[in-house]
Amino acid sequence: MKWKDKINKRYVRLAVFFAVLILIYKVIEQLADHAPEIFSSVMSGLNWLLGVAKPIIFGFVMAYILKPLNDFFTDRYAKVKFLKKHCRPLGVITVLLLIILIITAIASAIVYSVTHQLQFANIDETFKALTSIANSLTNFYESLLAKLNSLDIGSEQLTESVGEISTAVMGFVQNLANGVIGSVSDIAGYVTTVIFGLIIGIYFMIGGQHMVAYFSEVTDAVLSERANTKIRHFLNDVNEVFSGYIRGQLMDVAFMIVSTSFAMMLTGISLAPIIGLLTGLANLVPYLGPFVGYTSIILISVVEGKYQVMIASLIALLIIQTLDGNIIEAKFIGKSIKVHPLLIVIFLIFGNAIGGLLGMLLAVPVGAYFQKMFTNYVEKRKNAKKLSRAKRDSVVNGTDEEAEYVDGTQA
Repeated sequence: MKWKDKINKRYVRLAVFFAVLILIYKVIEQLADHAPEIFSSVMSGLNWLLGVAKPIIFGFVMAYILKPLNDFFTDRYAKVKFLKKHCRPLGVITVLLLIILIITAIASAIVYSVTHQLQFANIDETFKALTSIANSLTNFYESLLAKLNSLDIGSEQLTESVGEISTAVMGFVQNLANGVIGSVSDIAGYVTTVIFGLIIGIYFMIGGQHMVAYFSEVTDAVLSERANTKIRHFLNDVNEVFSGYIRGQLMDVAFMIVSTSFAMMLTGISLAPIIGLLTGLANLVPYLGPFVGYTSIILISVVEGKYQVMIASLIALLIIQTLDGNIIEAKFIGKSIKVHPLLIVIFLIFGNAIGGLLGMLLAVPVGAYFQKMFTNYVEKRKNAKKLSRAKRDSVVNGTDEEAEYVDGTQA
């Protein structure tokens, strides 16, 4: 008899099963004991990967958002015979020049508004007010020292109190300095991301079609037809949500900035371009745009004592917000998925925590995509249950209700 025949296969399978079970238990136990370290390492790796990929993401998003405008100018240049060969680079250059022109116009309007306002400021009165504040602080300090000298306080207690106050003040100054240094470092990081992102975005805008065609050929060669179909459906859904929301929101912001700035200039309120810029940017968050606009108008008008201008500006902003909410926003974002305002706020919070400004820009469309996936899943489950009930009723009643259901859903 061979030795293999002497082995009880049932006992061997049980032994292997328990050995694998013990191994799995030990692995889970080690993971549980070191969960904080593992989670910290994973998050550090993700943060590093996100930091490296930020310029690429920025460039891709820029090229994606500007694609309709780029295609528009490219098609126009393609109709000119001697420009047809270089129509794509010329379209990219035109788009970039247009963006630079818009940014320059906005910045010039803001600078002019601020400098124009400073020209009418009473420098003598401002200097007198600052001098009065400084004298008041000096008098307060001298009276405090005189009061401390008149009190019967032990030197050790006084020294200890002064030391605690000095420590607190120095700690505040140190934290403030660290915050300023950190802000400068963040600004430098943002500038680097923008510069490299612009370069990558230009390459995407020029050669994006060739890249898409190449990756399409690669996926057709490597993946199955079923996988390629799923990938195309996924990309179509993502494009529907992103193109509808991001482009629509940016167009809506541009409309709010231009219309609000122009309306505030007509009403004669100070710092009109700044009010328009802040109101337009705040319009990305639900209900924040009107709040910022109305608050800015009220504060500036009350400080200057121009109440008639305040009323006219509030009415003008109310008209613009009404047009924006009922006509403009519905036209720009009508094809995109509707997201509840509370969900938008939650998406923005998580996006800011994960990726800062870029994360906030991508958070809402990404969240909208997952919402669309969940909505499609719910609809699919509802239809499956309806079909199941139709099959059951057809068996009970002896009718072909399943075919009627299918015809009804297709219709």
